[in-house]
Amino acid sequence: MTRAGDELAEVCRRLVRKGTEDEAFRRGLLADPRSTVEQELGVKLPAEIEVRVIQGTQETFSLIIAPDVSPDARGGELSDEELEASAAGWPGPWGRWSIEGETRRGEGQGVDLRIIGAGLGRTGTMSLKTALEELGVGPCYHMSELRRHPEHPRAWVAASRGEPVDWKGVLRGYGATLDWPWCTYYKELMRAFPDAKVLLSVRDPEEWYESVAATVYCTFKIHRYLTHGPSPRSGPVGKESRIWGDTFSGWFEDREHAISIFERHNEEVRVHVPDDRLLVYEVGEGWGPLCEFLGVRVPVDKPFPRSNGYAAFWNLPGA
Repeated sequence: MTRAGDELAEVCRRLVRKGTEDEAFRRGLLADPRSTVEQELGVKLPAEIEVRVIQGTQETFSLIIAPDVSPDARGGELSDEELEASAAGWPGPWGRWSIEGETRRGEGQGVDLRIIGAGLGRTGTMSLKTALEELGVGPCYHMSELRRHPEHPRAWVAASRGEPVDWKGVLRGYGATLDWPWCTYYKELMRAFPDAKVLLSVRDPEEWYESVAATVYCTFKIHRYLTHGPSPRSGPVGKESRIWGDTFSGWFEDREHAISIFERHNEEVRVHVPDDRLLVYEVGEGWGPLCEFLGVRVPVDKPFPRSNGYAAFWNLPGA
């Protein structure tokens, strides 16, 4: 990490400490994080820098100061050269830090990966993202975050080739992974994060197929049409299309084949992951099993989040 990066990390910790001790400042962070941070630092942050706060439980929250590298912010997908420059400079002076503040201790603490999501997409992963963040696990890297990190697909492609990947660097600041492409690499993540637990989200296979066919599969078909086939140079969606294609051997249209892949994946996770490290979970089960698995209290008077139905999916960033 660069000296400037160290300084920014310390700034994040200082702001989180103040947020855990000063209720008015905390309310300001939650209401308008960018203005509150700028006022506290006495500087105007560059337009390309995003400031975000994720509320966990009443005792925890995460502060993120990160470059906005989405295509909309950059005027289009990054070129391979820009991706390489971004990766080479990681984390850089305006890298990404997520600091978890806990009022129980009155000081900030860096987030490390705690939950590895092994369930395939459309098994309630967006609801789980919201739930895990509300429970204080930390920011969750879901497929919906894909366009924020156009440099990351290189790691996925490298992993698919059996090449070494610095998973701790890629996932710095995240408390959990969910959905594609992370569910494909749960074994690699288990080795990189030996203390992390594995969450296998499941669903009725027939319902799962219908849901994927009406959402994720459509986006990849559109992408394939627009790019005349997924290419390593076609940005994050193109690289994830390759992972998608590998998962189903290019035959998702064959319903029976796709469902057999889904069921085989779930069984492989059950066999590979030790029982004391695994939770097999359906979102309809609510807070109870999830909170017991995490060792946290069940939220009082807070319904379990329901997110990402068909309509919501098409409003997701990157969908």
